[in-house]
Amino acid sequence: MRKNVFLVVLFMLAQMVNAAPELVVDGTQFKYKGKKIFFSGINLAWIDFNSDVGSAALDETKWRNAVQDVKTAGGNAIRWWLFNNMSVSPIINQSTHRVTGLPTNTIANMKKALDIAAENGVMVSMCLFSHNLMQSNQWGNYNGKIDITANKALFSDNAAAQAFIDNALIPVIEAIGNHPALMTWELFNEPEGMLSKANGGWTTESLSIESIVSFSEKLANAIHNNTKAAGTLVSTGVHCASDLKYWKDKSWLDFLQLHFYPEHQSSAENPFDHPFSFWSLTKPLIIGEFSAAGWNKERFPSYKVSTKTPQQLYKYAYENGYAGALSWDYFGFKDDVAGDAVVHDYAAAKPGMVALAAQYGEYINLSGYTSNTPSSSSSNSVSPSSSSSSSKGQSSSSTVSSSSNNAQNSSSSAVTNPIINSQLSTLNSQLTTYYSLKGEPLGNAKPQKAGVYIVKQGYSVKKIVVR
Repeated sequence: MRKNVFLVVLFMLAQMVNAAPELVVDGTQFKYKGKKIFFSGINLAWIDFNSDVGSAALDETKWRNAVQDVKTAGGNAIRWWLFNNMSVSPIINQSTHRVTGLPTNTIANMKKALDIAAENGVMVSMCLFSHNLMQSNQWGNYNGKIDITANKALFSDNAAAQAFIDNALIPVIEAIGNHPALMTWELFNEPEGMLSKANGGWTTESLSIESIVSFSEKLANAIHNNTKAAGTLVSTGVHCASDLKYWKDKSWLDFLQLHFYPEHQSSAENPFDHPFSFWSLTKPLIIGEFSAAGWNKERFPSYKVSTKTPQQLYKYAYENGYAGALSWDYFGFKDDVAGDAVVHDYAAAKPGMVALAAQYGEYINLSGYTSNTPSSSSSNSVSPSSSSSSSKGQSSSSTVSSSSNNAQNSSSSAVTNPIINSQLSTLNSQLTTYYSLKGEPLGNAKPQKAGVYIVKQGYSVKKIVVR
């Protein structure tokens, strides 16, 4: 008997990597542990441009300060850039221009950052790349510039793209797994910037939208099809509303993030002038970048839209159907209209987050959520669609907010001793539920159609192939 119990415990521990995600897409909104959640926060977006996930150790003090500031303001989300233009990470062979591996601290820094976020009840949008990939004159480790040959090959050479996936992306997503602070793997920051100038781009080198979409799909499929990342959410950061057309119908994207700046875009593209329903989307939309201090058209008439304060911006996003609002940026920038007169930083954004939390904190504060075991009556809200985040399988909200030290020695940990001790006897009695790879619930009967599916039983999630 003792041997059998020991074997069952070992089985449960083996399932930690595939623990059931608790942040899921529910129509055009998110649910966390069975309840609506809204992402309120800010872009970091980096501590050391290009270098946060390279060979150097993470600057834990600055990262912790940023995460704790978000929590103090009543927020629950932060956006962080990772490989960016590939000048520091991953490792690129200078002869073949192929990705061969990762620097020493790439994975360690990601884990540490997510662990700190989880301790504070904050989730992280992990942005893999930016349009900077095609900015050939930017600084890098390769002959003083980025390896533009390697970067361009990702979009034109299947073998080069696969080398990145095999030697960089897969090691990262398998190490991170369903970490409780992972909101999403965001494929790109403003990939439309890599288009030709005639098509609205601005980088020194340009690509076709077809090649950008194709590479993005390869990344998304690699994440969705990896059993150790089962249920993790995939998104992308769209430059402006007119570019939504490139991404809105892509089934391999779980949700979208939209950017807006009043010095560049008019009311027609302003998400703060139009409710979510205006964009005719069938998946959640986070406003992933906007000016942290808001904008005052009376004071600075060159802004293209009417005045909005940070309080109005965060509140509008929540009350008009958006799934989140992340202002730009934590350390601060000065826009082209207000110049030195206005700094868009955390101090500017904080009143907006504080006011939103005061009114709608029930749907923002992660520590207020408890574990939810989905039932068949609510299957449409429990799809392991993805990782998004964070989430992924925490036994209770306290795992996210206060016990990440126990839950994350490895990013995949999600099942804690209380679960093993108190629910071991009921594990086999819980319903088996099947999902598509997109996280769509298919019911409790094994699918008959050939294909790959996700199957969840109790706290175990795995993939099966039906032939």
